[in-house]
Amino acid sequence: MTVAREALTRRFRVMNTNALLMLHPRRGTSAAFVAASLVAAERRANEIEDIFSRFRPASELSRLNAAAGGWMRVSIEMTHVLQYALGLHDATGGLFDPAILPDLERAGYDRTFEELPADRAAPAGPAPPRSLFADIDLSDRSVRIPGGMRIDLGGIVKGWAADTLAATLGELGPCLVELGGDTAVRGVPPDAQGWSIGVRSADQPTQNIAIVEVASGGVATSGILDRRWKSGGEWVHHLIDPRTGEAATTDLRQVTAFGPSAMTAEVWAKAALIAGSAACGPLLGRRPEIELVLVPVDGVPVASPGVPLMATQFVA
Repeated sequence: MTVAREALTRRFRVMNTNALLMLHPRRGTSAAFVAASLVAAERRANEIEDIFSRFRPASELSRLNAAAGGWMRVSIEMTHVLQYALGLHDATGGLFDPAILPDLERAGYDRTFEELPADRAAPAGPAPPRSLFADIDLSDRSVRIPGGMRIDLGGIVKGWAADTLAATLGELGPCLVELGGDTAVRGVPPDAQGWSIGVRSADQPTQNIAIVEVASGGVATSGILDRRWKSGGEWVHHLIDPRTGEAATTDLRQVTAFGPSAMTAEVWAKAALIAGSAACGPLLGRRPEIELVLVPVDGVPVASPGVPLMATQFVA
């Protein structure tokens, strides 16, 4: 990724990934206040991880999963993310489904990625049936998830967190927030038309497929090569197809989505990858606000018409 000059930056680790904050403070803003704001943004990112991490037994998400079958009072952050998740679950026709946590763990992703063994035992038998995410009850700030359901909000939280941090930092000037590839931007940098976002394939990380000027909204990339491990000697990845309960069988190895927010881009990138290239046109036919770059397992990258590639065909 390349960006305009003179941005103040802060880098740190959160949510088991690399984070980047970039800010062009408005003229006259105190340097000390800007520095404190970047520190506060990092602290806020860690607070969000404390709420939503499935790997921390004391997190709010872990406690919500443990309380399945009964009502639980939750934070405003959990309320908002669950509301968004329910809406995007419906919008994607169920391809985005946080209720896949049992399937994800069954596939072997039952601890942080850094702690996964080189090869896991293959699961025995087909994935068992599970509750539907749409059956969650959400009333004000109280939630009841069906008995036996356990949810993972990792497919939406990084994007939502990037949007949240960008909304705050954006009050100080044009900013970019990237959390593990989920990027939110607010405002246009000085002497630029937007933030220059480079799209690269995981197998060719030094070569751009496209460079897009983004003035507002979000960008996210989802792929089958970045988080994978061996199960019974075979490679599997973390993108579970909720229709089968198994790692998605898809003709795409990577999807980058551009949207009105990092959260929506993150969800649609995953949904498009799970759906496969043939389904992307119909899937997004009623979503003109979403643009895609598709990298097939075999073949050349393709894109929707709003994304200029170096050499491209277009998603119908």
